[in-house]
Amino acid sequence: MSDILFIDTEASLLPFLATIHAGDTLAADTEFLRERTYHARLCLVQLAVGGRIACIDPLAGMDLEPLWQCFDRTELTLHAARQDLEVLLGAAGRLPGRIFDTQVAAALCGYPAQIGYASLVRELLGIDLGKHHTRTDWSRRPLSGEQLAYAADDVRYLEEMRTILSDRLAQLGRLDWAVADSNELLDPTLYEPAPETAWQRLKGLARMDERSAAAAAALAVWREREALRADRPRQWILKDAVLIALAQSRPSSRQALADTQGVPAGLARRAGDQLLQVIGRAGPSPVLARGAPSAAEKALVAEMSGVVRGKAEELGIEPELIASRKDLRRAAGGGNGLRALSGWRGELVGEALAALLGKRPQSSTAETSRS
Repeated sequence: MSDILFIDTEASLLPFLATIHAGDTLAADTEFLRERTYHARLCLVQLAVGGRIACIDPLAGMDLEPLWQCFDRTELTLHAARQDLEVLLGAAGRLPGRIFDTQVAAALCGYPAQIGYASLVRELLGIDLGKHHTRTDWSRRPLSGEQLAYAADDVRYLEEMRTILSDRLAQLGRLDWAVADSNELLDPTLYEPAPETAWQRLKGLARMDERSAAAAAALAVWREREALRADRPRQWILKDAVLIALAQSRPSSRQALADTQGVPAGLARRAGDQLLQVIGRAGPSPVLARGAPSAAEKALVAEMSGVVRGKAEELGIEPELIASRKDLRRAAGGGNGLRALSGWRGELVGEALAALLGKRPQSSTAETSRS
């Protein structure tokens, strides 16, 4: 514990930040809690710089603007940065200036695309990290010495791993790829709630009849908006299984709604009329609006997947790093914005994919309704 500085006052925060200069690289991680809220609550910020580790307490009532300004002028090294960035955006109101994501870098070196921090530490450094406190309530105070040691380990090895991965990527000619992909995560729109697409999280919609799928999609959108408004987890508002049951039974009265198994009595009283309106007004389900992919689209996806897979095998990386099948299916169906057509991906497969898409049958771009 002697190398871990716990900071819970401005009197200790400001001198620590004064030792960090513009252009420095900081290893960073966060601990947060979202079990009881829609938006994650930032509970701890861990930093490692120059052999020092600091655990900064955002719940101590300090003015953290100096910390956010420090993030503006430095570069953060993070692992699997997306969740951390979402939490930092909510707390600071802005994202850091520059980042380097070691998960992104590791994937471009040939490791699994979603490799975890502990697994990467083991692979690169031969160190096994303890898994205690993975379910810690980080909002509770005081934090124990064991908890702080666990949190500190999440940044202790980041810079060493970054150095190893950067050297490998430089030798492979891929370092710029990792930098570009890391900093794409600094787009604030990635973290904006999108209630209108909430239905995409539901499983099994495509196997439901059209009216039930339409009702389920509409209920998912309503639930997401309600969760946002109340700042509560969406499952606290209405569990998935109950949502699906309502969509399939489509009750038309408050009593029928209240009698649906699993519907909370309080929700039926408070929002019964809203739920009945949502179910009654549900239009065509977005998941069914396009219909099944045509044979020509399936063939096109197979051809594009072959191009992507061949290049990925040549590079020794997973195909999804270049383009996922989901993205290829969307492009084959007429969707725009295929990531593999630009940047380093475009240099690898853009010309081949564009040529295939250029031969796409006109009928594949026309949306059809399921009858």
